[in-house]
Amino acid sequence: MTDADKLKHDFLTCPLCLELFKEPKVLDCQHTYCLACLQQYLASQQTISSQCICPVCKEPTEIPTNDVRRLRNNFLVSGLVDFTTSQNQQNGNNNMPAELPGTQCPACEEPKDCEAFCRQCEMWLCASCTRSHGKLPATRDHAVMSLMDINTEGMIDDVLTQLCEETDARYDAVLQQCQQVSDQVHKASTQINASAECVRAMVEEKREELLMQLTRLMSGVEDQLNQVLVEVEGRKSQIDQARAKVREARGSANAMLVMRTVQELQQNVRHLPPLRDVPAGLKSASGVQFHQGHSLLSVSIYM
Repeated sequence: MTDADKLKHDFLTCPLCLELFKEPKVLDCQHTYCLACLQQYLASQQTISSQCICPVCKEPTEIPTNDVRRLRNNFLVSGLVDFTTSQNQQNGNNNMPAELPGTQCPACEEPKDCEAFCRQCEMWLCASCTRSHGKLPATRDHAVMSLMDINTEGMIDDVLTQLCEETDARYDAVLQQCQQVSDQVHKASTQINASAECVRAMVEEKREELLMQLTRLMSGVEDQLNQVLVEVEGRKSQIDQARAKVREARGSANAMLVMRTVQELQQNVRHLPPLRDVPAGLKSASGVQFHQGHSLLSVSIYM
């Protein structure tokens, strides 16, 4: 690859279309793209934004009044492209036929076989146009090559070599873009996995906290419930004893004894202390509430 080709490939080729820059626009990150390429790139984005994310380094650039045409022109690149193009036209360098001659002359548009190629005009010529080309003052100094010259001087090989170099350059650029996409996918996957792991850890921590709160709550409730059950059993025993005395008094057929027994039982019942209340938490349904904020997951128990 010549120095001119290296300059064209490294500095004058748009990373998006892989062609020479046309109306080059420079972003804040100093990367340059064709105006049409940027317009097409932004149109392909799914979201509408006032920023342009650089396709290479991902740095954002504010778009003035949402008009890509208002971005800064890269006059240096534009000047280099114009200079390189004009030098190639003047010197005839690399202006070789990219296609085989057809059955119609591009100059006169007549159905004639072409037999020569003008390197300055980059055009195949029929026999008549070749003679006229050599007589006109504007074209008489052009480098016109016959088919024999092209075949014998190995220029077809030069064209093929140039095409191979351009193909290799485009292939390398595509590989670079594929690697960038792969890196972005890997980075996004890593972030998703890390976020998921963080959420799992938070849920597990809150689960343990919730179970501890529930254990402490039920421990206190069970103690209160056991005390209530003891008092209920005591009252039941006293009632059973009273019933036995009433049956015993009735069996004696002594009305006075029955009356005294009933009065005694009434007095005992009136002086019994009230039963302890059942824990309020057992009278209503229990539940758990989860509260999720922007970065914190909290859990609370309510009765």
